Amino acid sequence: DTLTNPVKLYDLADAATKSLTVDTGIGKPSTLKDVALELKKVPTKNITFLTVPVLDNPDDGPVHKTVILNQAQAPQVFDTIGSDVSFTEVKKKEQQAKDAQAARLKGTRSAASEVRVRILNGGAKDGAAQETLTWLQNQQGVLKSENGSNAPEKLANTTLEYAPDQADQARELASLMGLPGAALKPGKSVTNSQGLPAMTLTLGKDYKGAGVSLTAPKKAPKVEGQHTADTVQCAS
Repeated sequence: DTLTNPVKLYDLADAATKSLTVDTGIGKPSTLKDVALELKKVPTKNITFLTVPVLDNPDDGPVHKTVILNQAQAPQVFDTIGSDVSFTEVKKKEQQAKDAQAARLKGTRSAASEVRVRILNGGAKDGAAQETLTWLQNQQGVLKSENGSNAPEKLANTTLEYAPDQADQARELASLMGLPGAALKPGKSVTNSQGLPAMTLTLGKDYKGAGVSLTAPKKAPKVEGQHTADTVQCAS
């Protein structure tokens, strides 16, 4: 009833912003109201309630007053959320789209020495392109790689654009770097400093460091106490 009653909904949002510490982006009752109205459009079976896995803080002594993140389980939860992997069943059409992206990783791979790639920084930390270049050349044998400096625009996610005849190179580089299928973007090649066709690797804001995988978990982890909205009875 609350979501269908504007007065009740606003009062609830107003109380929430006063009694809870919320992000500045949703700090106004009107904004929380808008979020609630959008949430109303989501089927309850696709809304998951869960608590990040924690442990009693050993620094508290015999009487536990605080908790700390469970480092064996909590990172999986954050990676799952950050990679947009659902904790519930997804629609068939969405799953088909993800399957199509994953299929780009399947097939023959070239040797690392044959991979030609130009690396751009598209929103990653300063020096990320050079850091990746050094790692690829010194530790992975991708000697035909070069630093292309900054990308013309910032990207949320790292991408690898390649021409059709470079698909085997793209799969090899994706394997070396731990890139997900969603990062592979069939397109066209660029000309490198030697005048040869090369792929374009653009490091986005999701960049975690040279050699750190960006592949999302295939399934969300099971979290103790996890429930979907259609099975939870909320207090009124």
